[in-house]
Amino acid sequence: MNSILAGDAIEERAGFWGRQLDATQTPGQVVFDVVFGILMPILCFYFDPGIIRGTRSTTLGEFSIFIYGFSGLAILTLSIWFVLGHRMRLLAAMFGGVLVAGAIISFSIGVLILPLTLIGILFVIGLLGFVPFITGFVYLRNWLRAINSGDRTSFRSPRVATVVLSAMIAIGLPGAVQWAITEIVKQSIAVILDPNSQSIDVPVARIKGLHLVVDTDRIVREYEKETNAARKERLGRAYKEITGEEIETRLRVLND
Repeated sequence: MNSILAGDAIEERAGFWGRQLDATQTPGQVVFDVVFGILMPILCFYFDPGIIRGTRSTTLGEFSIFIYGFSGLAILTLSIWFVLGHRMRLLAAMFGGVLVAGAIISFSIGVLILPLTLIGILFVIGLLGFVPFITGFVYLRNWLRAINSGDRTSFRSPRVATVVLSAMIAIGLPGAVQWAITEIVKQSIAVILDPNSQSIDVPVARIKGLHLVVDTDRIVREYEKETNAARKERLGRAYKEITGEEIETRLRVLND
């Protein structure tokens, strides 16, 4: 009797996951995918408690341009897929590449912030840290549907190649932008911190709009060590122009 019940339970679970990944979308699944694939990621970015936006000491903060850029591309792709996917079967493999990349990145973000998520559960808002895992599932499910709805007459190898190439491009483009901006920021900060620099107006203007992805605390620490009054004043002015904040205020925060 117990074995029969166990067999029924296994069959029921298999049926549940089979329905979740089935090629046919139910109205409930559409609502779920829109909420957790599009709306919740946007809300998480907007209400970010400091995990990405505004942090200068975390890995995710250093890669915020990539995360925002890639997420925007993935959300746009998922939205187009929801609306036009059934009419674009010839491009299904391309959509699939971006969606599987979205799943990989979402799961990766979820894993990276998991320690903060577990701590944040005590304050309820930490529950938002589980959203990347759910979003990853949404992308994974729609990736499977995309590749299964593609042109069946095309050869398997070209379809796989298209998926891989699309995923690489989806990750590579925002990655290249992140790398380029990071290099500009590093060079500009180096000029600002160089005691032999005649003028810092150009590097300050160059990174003024990028202060959320700049480790401006390096300027604060250099300011703290500086003994030359003129150079100390220059570093304080640079920090003020870049961040809009007083450097002494930030120094007190760091030393608390």
